[in-house]
Amino acid sequence: MRTINLTYIIEDDEIASYLIRKLLEEHPRFDQVHFFKNGKLALQGIEKTLRPDGPPVDLIILDLTMSIMDGWEFLHELKSLKNQKQIPPVVVLTSSIDNHDIEKAKSNPYVVTYFSKPLDENKLNQIIDLI
Repeated sequence: MRTINLTYIIEDDEIASYLIRKLLEEHPRFDQVHFFKNGKLALQGIEKTLRPDGPPVDLIILDLTMSIMDGWEFLHELKSLKNQKQIPPVVVLTSSIDNHDIEKAKSNPYVVTYFSKPLDENKLNQIIDLI
């Protein structure tokens, strides 16, 4: 059973962050979880992990609707980073159920799946199976 050592959660809603944190803390496959309130802060974290001495990130769970830098802008900026092969899989977890958003996210090369909130154990197990 593979451990997911480091997960980045990019979510600005405190209630959603709390629920995600509780779910991951209780799951035996997840080790470290880092939270970012917007895409800009997360992008800075990702840039550090892409350095040779940086800790590898196994998974990113990304909300689309945030201030400062939203999920779409974050996904766009990922394309400009060096070491593209080290960018972890991205799971979009958002409140949007708009078909346009779903198709746009799924067409992004980093996005492995798209879920509407809230995250639950069933969705979490689907994510684990994908990565």
